[in-house]
Amino acid sequence: MKEAGRYPAQFNKIKQAAVTVTDLKILATRTKKPELYAKLGAEDLTEEGVGSKLFTLKNNSDNSLASLIVDKERP
Repeated sequence: MKEAGRYPAQFNKIKQAAVTVTDLKILATRTKKPELYAKLGAEDLTEEGVGSKLFTLKNNSDNSLASLIVDKERP
């Protein structure tokens, strides 16, 4: 990422996010039933109005290294 919204990317923040993602571990599988994904905040990201975001870490060749769905913020 070079920029977003015409603001230069802050390399140190991007690097920290990338390092943090590589340290993530799956603690538990919540469900294998796709009909329950939305209830868990893992909606179909192609639909409008979903609160979750897809975070994908790619290398310089645009190959995906890691992806995760970030749930919407909860109170």
